[in-house]
Amino acid sequence: MTSIRTTSSLALTAALALSCGVFAEKSERESLRSQGGVAGQTCSCTGDFDNNGLINGADLGTLLGGWGGAQFDLTGDGIVDGADLGTILGAWGACAAPANDNCLDAIAVEIGDAVPFCTTNATELQQGVSGSCGSVATNIFNDVWFNFVPEGDGELTLSTCGADFDTIIAVYTSTIPGLNSCPPVDGGVGTASLIGCNDDSNLCATNSLQSRLTVDVIAGKSYKIRVGGFAGAAGSGTLNVSFKSVGAQCFDGILVNGQDNTVKTVTGTTVDNFVNEAPCGGGPSKGEWITYIPTCQNQDVKLSTCYPETDFDTVITVYRESISGGCTALEIVCVDDTQSQACLLDGLFRKSKADFLASAGETYHILVSGFNATKEGNYKLTIETNCFNP
Repeated sequence: MTSIRTTSSLALTAALALSCGVFAEKSERESLRSQGGVAGQTCSCTGDFDNNGLINGADLGTLLGGWGGAQFDLTGDGIVDGADLGTILGAWGACAAPANDNCLDAIAVEIGDAVPFCTTNATELQQGVSGSCGSVATNIFNDVWFNFVPEGDGELTLSTCGADFDTIIAVYTSTIPGLNSCPPVDGGVGTASLIGCNDDSNLCATNSLQSRLTVDVIAGKSYKIRVGGFAGAAGSGTLNVSFKSVGAQCFDGILVNGQDNTVKTVTGTTVDNFVNEAPCGGGPSKGEWITYIPTCQNQDVKLSTCYPETDFDTVITVYRESISGGCTALEIVCVDDTQSQACLLDGLFRKSKADFLASAGETYHILVSGFNATKEGNYKLTIETNCFNP
């Protein structure tokens, strides 16, 4: 009986406080809860039992209905009591904006991530997208922000397929490398530029209101990802992050045209690519492909990874393509370690040089890979071409 009377007394006290406007004078900042809307959580916060982003009378009723039990305990002591009542009354009002509500607080994402998000209590940047995101969308409402920095060049694909509201995705980056990639408000001055935006994508589903966007990205640059709603829509969903590296596959290699008396340089990384197996390596390893096209009848081609920018044990393999055999129809040359001072890595010969003869009308595929599965990293490859008459 004591607990029942206590419940009734507390409920009466709470009801009187609400009716007298005790909580009405709380500032918006004081009423916000730090947990609400944070990426990776639901749209609720502590005390928001109905998950609507707001702590109000409905949540108070839920708490009081569970008085003396453990189900709605907020303080972790295993029982709903006066401490829990104090907690919920102290948090009265809207849940906090998400931790990544502002571009400068963007949450880092990586390849393969599936990041839950909630925009219910997010604000929006006054930066319009009219004409850049379909014919209807003019702004992105209740937006949250993420940041992606690729290790290599490639295609970044983002999607909100399956979200419970009408979403929009936009991606920004700085026009000047190294400077702020967050866009300014409309009319403001900044270095960030919108490079892609999607409102509704049929790649999610037919007549979908969710979004899917693919943009080209450059190694080392910062890309700010803006996820929000159309026309004030808000809710929860998952941001899916995938990446297709340039040169990840033989048939999609980095294109280099061989020109007489020239040296061309390719810099890249193998860490975000598929596993291949070089004939002269020590086992399967990640590698990057370069497609080489001769421009004169006969060419002497010299390849080298023997530069300070190369930070792992490399193998260079060259194949000649054929219609029947595909990219790797004929192995031309494979070199693991080259005995040259420039090819030293940690005091050992671990980098590679290779030479081959190329002919016009043929297509060659160069694979830069590691010696084995533990060898991957950044590389610099030079391709020196000299034409000659036999």
